[in-house]
Amino acid sequence: MTSKSIAFTFFLMVCICPSEMSAGIVRGTVTDKTSGEPLIGATDTIVSDYDLDIDDTTLGEVTVTARVRHDSETAQVREQQTSLVVQTGVSAQTIIRTQDKDASEVVRRIPGVSIIDGKFIMVRGLSQRYNNVWLNGGTVPSSEADSRAFSFDILPASQLDNVVVVKSPAPEYPADFSGGFILVNTRQMPSQGKLEIGAGIGLNTQTMFHDFTTFRSGHALKSGINGSLTHSGRNHPP
Repeated sequence: MTSKSIAFTFFLMVCICPSEMSAGIVRGTVTDKTSGEPLIGATDTIVSDYDLDIDDTTLGEVTVTARVRHDSETAQVREQQTSLVVQTGVSAQTIIRTQDKDASEVVRRIPGVSIIDGKFIMVRGLSQRYNNVWLNGGTVPSSEADSRAFSFDILPASQLDNVVVVKSPAPEYPADFSGGFILVNTRQMPSQGKLEIGAGIGLNTQTMFHDFTTFRSGHALKSGINGSLTHSGRNHPP
């Protein structure tokens, strides 16, 4: 059989009987484009047939749940930038670093806020009667019987999530303040258990390491009977 007959027979097999042909593999050599020399160790293999299966997968509803955090400095800055009113706040992230023990020490770090008698707030020079305080979204009663004032020293700093002072009116806030509207938010219920240990120390400079006057009362004072004369013979006020 000549070479022309062999080529014609191969052409007929490809064109007439494609279904009876099996999958084949074409192998070749990889050469350098510049020099034309074959690359040692590089081979080219092409498989002429693939069998792919169709996989139809239908996903159900996917719900992503997250909690918005308001106890970070980033959250407070974002709220100030997006708010339509003039407000300034301090977050729990800042409170932890300041070592403040109650809310009165926390709010005095906000610009424009001062503390009177260690517990009452004064915003922009206006006393406590011209300010309004909300705790967790609700108004708080006055802690004083004869004036409108709230004592901030009754709230521990460790339980605060953030404190925000609003200095301009808005429809969502009452109009009964002219100094500032203070929003106090406490910490939310933790999602998991945790343990916090704290320690503190105090010093009274008026009494520590200073001499003071006393007297020896004797055994009579323990029984509730106290004479005017001590063992030293000097009189002391009761």
